[in-house]
Amino acid sequence: MLRNAPRLYDLAEWAENSLEEKPNLRKLVSSFHRLAERLRHAPLLVECDKAGCKRPVHWMTFALHWTERYLMPGPSFWCEKHELSGEDTGDESERLPVHFDAIKKYDSKRERRLIHRAVLEALGIKREPSRISEKLARAFFSNLP
Repeated sequence: MLRNAPRLYDLAEWAENSLEEKPNLRKLVSSFHRLAERLRHAPLLVECDKAGCKRPVHWMTFALHWTERYLMPGPSFWCEKHELSGEDTGDESERLPVHFDAIKKYDSKRERRLIHRAVLEALGIKREPSRISEKLARAFFSNLP
């Protein structure tokens, strides 16, 4: 999940749709849901983008390309109080929850990868997805509640 969440979400969706024909995939689907639930409750290590705010982050937004309207790199993280309050949101994406389930809202690989990297950043994982080792993943999941 930490290494390639967009691919894993595609695989889990396929497995869920194939459960009637292939009941042996039930364990895969339940493991995926259990893992996603643990990550949903993982502590986020980023702070709100509003200067001086130390509240916990709940939302993220991305700048939109000015003509093509696709997500641009560099997410903004927001708490419940400051979530784009009073600012012009015309150049920002819709607010997305800070967890991997936000990947489901987009079909393009580029945007799904950006969301994946943003969530990794929020979780405090500074490495590129290709450099996330099994050792790092085991250490990360052992510290989750």
